[in-house]
Amino acid sequence: MPIDYLMEGPAEAARLEAKTDARLTRRLLRLTRLSKGARALDAGAGTGAVAREMVRLVGPTGAVVALDGSIDRLSEGRRLALESSPVPVSFLVGDLRHVPMRSESLDYVWCRFVFEYLSDPAEVFDELLRLVKPGGKLVIGDLDGNGIFHHPFPEDLSEAMKRLEAGLRGRFDPSMGRKLYRFFWERKLGNIRTHLFPYNVYAGRASTAAIANWDQKLEVLKPIGEKIFGTFPYSQFRSRFLDFLSREDTLSYSVLFLAELIIGVIIPIILFSSKKVRMSRRGSLIAALFVIAGIVLNRFDTSWFAMQPVGSAHYSPSWMEVAILVGVAAGVLLVFTIISRFFPVFKETVPVTPREAQPAEIDQPASTAPVPVAARTEGA
Repeated sequence: MPIDYLMEGPAEAARLEAKTDARLTRRLLRLTRLSKGARALDAGAGTGAVAREMVRLVGPTGAVVALDGSIDRLSEGRRLALESSPVPVSFLVGDLRHVPMRSESLDYVWCRFVFEYLSDPAEVFDELLRLVKPGGKLVIGDLDGNGIFHHPFPEDLSEAMKRLEAGLRGRFDPSMGRKLYRFFWERKLGNIRTHLFPYNVYAGRASTAAIANWDQKLEVLKPIGEKIFGTFPYSQFRSRFLDFLSREDTLSYSVLFLAELIIGVIIPIILFSSKKVRMSRRGSLIAALFVIAGIVLNRFDTSWFAMQPVGSAHYSPSWMEVAILVGVAAGVLLVFTIISRFFPVFKETVPVTPREAQPAEIDQPASTAPVPVAARTEGA
């Protein structure tokens, strides 16, 4: 059974296109380091508005797949992509719970404004995680406070919004953004980064486009709303809420959480789980180097890239910062080398001298042959 999408309707493709800010999308994709040549997925793509920005970053050597459960939205997306994308976008119809793609086949998986509509987001999270190969990246983004953060909000309107929210439970979660980090943490995944951005901030009257977007969403919710409120009360609630958004003395907002994971801790875990690797000087060194490389890359990612604002400002580290980072990595490697050379870290056979290696004869009765005794090695 396909996912029951709350906002499903004939005008949904147009609404998704109208609400997608291409400039902000490009900034977020750069912030999460979508790189040239990457094989990437836009999961829950709708018309592929984000996928069309992704192809500009991956270039002709990369590949982008837009996945959605609606044939109509993907058909519209294919038409738009042919008109504007310099690199072809592949469109794939599929269920986010059972993506028809190979495990560990993608460098980058993006999923935004989808989890808030899922009845079982953990199932979809695990499926998207399955697709990311070691060294790849999974990025999940969603809103927090969607439609519920307002001031001053009339008490009766606030109570009506809470009733609507309760009636949509299981099909819509306005507080999903704050819950994203937990999905990563529960699976003991390292290298998790969480970004927070203001989103849908209306100080005074909301824009005409924002009010039109809300009007369309409330129209789609009309059958559910009328069951919750009754026919007249729902229409009254809808009218009053849109009037509230049009007022000059109000503030409405939500925030966007963007959580990302670099799948880079898996290789050393696999290596160190092997007894053969742990007992080998060379194997342990290689596994340790993977750990060090992961720490170094994480520090680069955090101090160099993550500190870059979403705006146009740019930061580059000084030569001293780079030298300190390289020095720390070299120091860690030196300490490991000294410890492994001069301390009994590895189990090894004690070398025997030729003299010790000669068999020794023990006095035996005449009827018994000499018994050779081999030199004993440490750990025998």
